[in-house]
Amino acid sequence: MLIFLIVVAIISAVALITLFIKFVGLARSGKAVAHMKVWVTTSWVCLIVLVGSIGGAIFTATQIHSAESDKTKIVQHKKIADKKTAQAPKLSFSPSEPIIYVQSVPVKFTLSANTKFKIVGYYSKITYKEFSATGKSRTVAFDFDEAGYYELVATRGSKKLVKHITITKPAEASSSSNTQSTGD
Repeated sequence: MLIFLIVVAIISAVALITLFIKFVGLARSGKAVAHMKVWVTTSWVCLIVLVGSIGGAIFTATQIHSAESDKTKIVQHKKIADKKTAQAPKLSFSPSEPIIYVQSVPVKFTLSANTKFKIVGYYSKITYKEFSATGKSRTVAFDFDEAGYYELVATRGSKKLVKHITITKPAEASSSSNTQSTGD
């Protein structure tokens, strides 16, 4: 596109110079210039095409340059991102179905390296505790003292893992009585 605009500018400049030389030659010879409106219109068209093609060539050249620098930035960003590409965080906990028998139930969480971890109430969205494992994997424990449904949110870089855990209390011993009514 750039080369095309430059060629159009050169052709327009040559045509404009040729028209000017012919017009000056006719004016010096003293002859009457036939079709003066055609000469003037052609000159103006050549001048507009010359200015437009030079402007278009400059604009195209700057756009090509900025597009190349954007590609360079994108490639450099991808290289940096590839180095820092984080694997998805890994999270495990035990026991898998914790039950509060006394006052609380301790749950152990194993976090993968370079992972941030938080325990959040599912409905309340209250953050109960935050942990982090930097450098290597880490095992942490938290005592749940309330039954409920919790979100376990582990993040590593831009990757996020959400697991859920339900803390329950043992079912109360219920006595059931069978009453039968007889219809007399």
